[in-house]
Amino acid sequence: METTRGCCGLDERTCGLYCEKDPGKRREVVRQWMDKATKLGNTNEAELFEQKLKEGDEALECDGCKSDCVFGLCALCLVSACSQEKQLESCRECLEKVGCEKLGALHQNMPEAKRYIQGKIR
Repeated sequence: METTRGCCGLDERTCGLYCEKDPGKRREVVRQWMDKATKLGNTNEAELFEQKLKEGDEALECDGCKSDCVFGLCALCLVSACSQEKQLESCRECLEKVGCEKLGALHQNMPEAKRYIQGKIR
């Protein structure tokens, strides 16, 4: 299977929402994310997840950050917006990636995506 990478370097095959096509399982993924956000005190994220659950199954669909069908929190991603504004396939192509605050914050929890953007893995 070909690797599908988000603008930030995330292997989208590791995203439970991107990979899951069953609506019931997608709801469960979003509930888990909502619970985690709540436990971490990320109220805005938790509320967004709750709102998307209320909107129904269509609101839980995602075809990746470079598509027209992007899930809630990812639709608000500053990294994706920046990459698209600069017309780059990913941040890997960006001359300003070293020291980028947007990437730095995101990559704290995504070391594999960081290695991809740095060109250390394919």
